[in-house]
Amino acid sequence: MTSWEYKTVRIHTTGFYGGEFDTPDAEKLLNDMGAEGWELVASLETNTSHGHTEDLVFVFKRPK
Repeated sequence: MTSWEYKTVRIHTTGFYGGEFDTPDAEKLLNDMGAEGWELVASLETNTSHGHTEDLVFVFKRPK
């Protein structure tokens, strides 16, 4: 049976209403994590009032 380890990374969004983030930075993060053996298994957004995105949370896993 495979054992897994998990890692979460939070990316704060910008903009008056939130929801804006630097796509090249996000791509670099995803590529760097993949190079270290991490697989993205989920992405979540945290909302403030009126559904505005404040943060993105990426969840990664890899075999232990």
